[in-house]
Amino acid sequence: RRADVFGSVDTEASLRDRVAAIIDTLYDGLAEPDSRAIENLRAALPRDHAELERQYPQTAAELYSWGQSWLEICRNAFAGLGIDPERVREVATLIPGAMRGLVSERQLGSYADLDVARRGLTNALVAYLQSAD
Repeated sequence: RRADVFGSVDTEASLRDRVAAIIDTLYDGLAEPDSRAIENLRAALPRDHAELERQYPQTAAELYSWGQSWLEICRNAFAGLGIDPERVREVATLIPGAMRGLVSERQLGSYADLDVARRGLTNALVAYLQSAD
């Protein structure tokens, strides 16, 4: 259901706008009741991939497919910008955990300005994706 949110990419949008759209969408979406339910269910699953695959093979396959779908969403989101595909993969791997951390801070209550945190994360990701090391 959520993949549809990222279904169309504004090819005229800047890298910064594309990154910000992903960050903002996840920040809002991860606080939704269904997302929180999924997080709670995942917390009860084995952390070790081999154990997860042994005990819950269909769940493991579904979680793996979500990761692959997310990577494809990110590839599509940054298409046409000439970004190193390995950097896109790295950023795609980083974003979900970073966003879960920010959403957790919001849910727990935080003295940190989470709007500043999102802007900082966006700026850092844009700088990384633009750099040519």
